[in-house]
Amino acid sequence: MDFINSASLFSFILTSALIESTPGPNMAYIAVLSATDGRRAGYAAIAGIALGLLIVGLAAAMGVATLISN
Repeated sequence: MDFINSASLFSFILTSALIESTPGPNMAYIAVLSATDGRRAGYAAIAGIALGLLIVGLAAAMGVATLISN
């Protein structure tokens, strides 16, 4: 079984952190929703976005993207 080397892992983590730290459409949506509908609505949106990303991440980890592309 091949494992990822530490330099590649560090590069991946650094790139992921940079991408995640930049504001995007999710951030704008959460800011506007929280400002208009309150903190509870903002937290609900965060939970929904995180759940969606979890599902997509799990699907990718299980190889669903490879199955779909073939």
